[in-house]
Amino acid sequence: MNQDIESAAAEEIYQAVANYLPDTPDNRPETAVAGLAAVAGEQLLRAGMRQVDWSGLAPGTVVLCQEVDVSGPKLLAFLKQLLTALGVQHTGRWERDIPAENLPQGDPLLMAAALRPTVEKIFQGHGIELDRSAAVTARALALLIRDCRGSLEPEVAGSIAVQAMVRASKTVPLTSQPVLIGQPCERPLLSRGARAAIAVGGLFFAGLTAYSCVTEPGIGNLWARWGLALFCVLLSLACLPGVLGSFALRLVAAVISLASLSYLIFEAIFPDRASSRSDPSLQNAIRCFVVFGLPFGALAIRGYYPKWGRYGKHFGREGKISQDETKDERRE
Repeated sequence: MNQDIESAAAEEIYQAVANYLPDTPDNRPETAVAGLAAVAGEQLLRAGMRQVDWSGLAPGTVVLCQEVDVSGPKLLAFLKQLLTALGVQHTGRWERDIPAENLPQGDPLLMAAALRPTVEKIFQGHGIELDRSAAVTARALALLIRDCRGSLEPEVAGSIAVQAMVRASKTVPLTSQPVLIGQPCERPLLSRGARAAIAVGGLFFAGLTAYSCVTEPGIGNLWARWGLALFCVLLSLACLPGVLGSFALRLVAAVISLASLSYLIFEAIFPDRASSRSDPSLQNAIRCFVVFGLPFGALAIRGYYPKWGRYGKHFGREGKISQDETKDERRE
């Protein structure tokens, strides 16, 4: 393939990562290097197992592929050549341990899952074949390491890239979560089973509500009941992966945020004297807006639940994810 085409695709991938990282809680070059290296490892595995039906393997399953064992070292050698050509000084000894202060915060495989749709779209736009996709990603990774050398030593970046790339090339790719679109280092809000239960339950209650609206239209506020049915449908759609799930999740978050804002405005205009703490009051409205309105508003706008708005373990947490926690989530 024309090297100019591959270089243009690599530059576009690099720019996508550069634009993506500032919107994440962990805006550090270590995380970007690990995530992009994991993307390269994924492409190695996909190319090596193109003739194998691995659709039945669960995400996170460890797999061994002889072709990857051969092509992996070649890709690393190619990455080192690219860095040398870009004027990046390095010894190429990338087998050393990563210093504690340079460990990526979060799982690189999750970031690779979040970047995957964008990277694959770039591949399609430039006509990049599967057998060249890892090399194109390596070109983008070389650009990233070059531009990060002021804050991240190339030797350390190389060690981070090796570990992430090797792990991704031996692991069935993880599926992306809607909430991870802008926040790859966060734990998923809910497990796969919980999302499935919410989706089924939402459709069930949506059906019941719609049925009651049709058979008994004179009971209560008909428009409010139809709105509740629609909200249940959105809640179910928000549990789906991909663009549709992400869009529905933002709509649900916007409804929650606007509802809490309406509650606050109403109590501010028509203050009630609450006889107990559970009664509607301006104080409770403020609490509701701070706990739910503001963070869910951020979720609606930016696509992920903010670290400053977390409320209990159900909303995830920032920071480093231990290997035990990551394994538990994969088993779920």
